[in-house]
Amino acid sequence: MSKNCDLELSVVIPTLGGESLGTTIAQLNRGTLVPREILVCISEKEAPRVQNLGLPGVRIIITDVRGQVAQRARGFQEAMGAKVLQLDDDIQLEPDCLERIGRFLEQVGPGNAVGPVYTDADTGKCVHRINGGFTGWLQSVYAMIVCGAPWGVARMGRATSIGVNYGVDWNHCRGKPPVETDWLPGGCVLSFKNDLIREAFFPFPGKAYCEDNIHSLLRKGKGIRHWVVPDARCAIEVPKSDFPDAAWRGSTVARRYFTQLSHGSRVRAEIYSALLRLHWFVLHMWGRIMKPSGR
Repeated sequence: MSKNCDLELSVVIPTLGGESLGTTIAQLNRGTLVPREILVCISEKEAPRVQNLGLPGVRIIITDVRGQVAQRARGFQEAMGAKVLQLDDDIQLEPDCLERIGRFLEQVGPGNAVGPVYTDADTGKCVHRINGGFTGWLQSVYAMIVCGAPWGVARMGRATSIGVNYGVDWNHCRGKPPVETDWLPGGCVLSFKNDLIREAFFPFPGKAYCEDNIHSLLRKGKGIRHWVVPDARCAIEVPKSDFPDAAWRGSTVARRYFTQLSHGSRVRAEIYSALLRLHWFVLHMWGRIMKPSGR
């Protein structure tokens, strides 16, 4: 497999220094398109975790702030390339993923942000599935009535004004041209440096719930268009269904903020949050019922 080095490409990875970081960087360096530099952005508290990283092309940026959005913003400011890839530290890029989204970005030019399709690292299935049959019908009813989303496949790539978004399902667009979307998942986004949002835009402490929606909304406010390249793929570890109250509260606060920014319906947002909590509660109780007693 041949490799090319893009001297105009920087990669920015905000991290806590977890175990997956080394694998993510190694996969970047094994791809068909290798970046000029990889900026690992980590807070002073976690910095000792990466002191022995020592991988090719890596530059450690120690930040005086903690939080994914703030650390990434610092990396954007430090990046030297004309194009910048924002990447989470647990993303597994397929070897030609970066080359494919890079090629499309070159075609469409500035004023655009490009991402891949996401698959489950364990199963290989598309993460953002648009189901058919009776299950798909029920999901479409819920999406339309509660979330204000289009019906069926038409909601693929759409984002609602209350912060509910729908990704691109590879099964509906493989081999087809790139799909224009309302938003992009923040795990892997490529754009020109001049199109970046370089401010720490998330106003709350702790985990940055809904930040993909907010980031995409701010980019759209600058006139930037979003695209997904169907044949470019990356894999993520899909989190298990564990929904503590802290996660619900954090996501609800962030969704209220997004709804205000997007001039969405506060009533619809509150109904969605209430139903989400009910859904989590039912899953939790079902898990407790089905969990073996250990006797």
